[in-house]
Amino acid sequence: MLDGLAKDVELTIAAEIRALGLDPSPAPIYANALIGISAHVGRWWRDHPEVSLDEVTRQTTDLIWSGFGGLAGAAK
Repeated sequence: MLDGLAKDVELTIAAEIRALGLDPSPAPIYANALIGISAHVGRWWRDHPEVSLDEVTRQTTDLIWSGFGGLAGAAK
């Protein structure tokens, strides 16, 4: 299931990278990284229902969009 999802995400990412005129060859790496983050955060959340889905989604999205540097900047 995760491999199929990663392939679908890869195709979407590759199309967006191509639209920017860039080399889409890293798309499989990016897709698998996103799927990995999502799968493991979902597993973690299953064991931590005290954290709201909105909070998990916000924190995960912030990390994906900004990386750890963005999180450090938000703390200032």
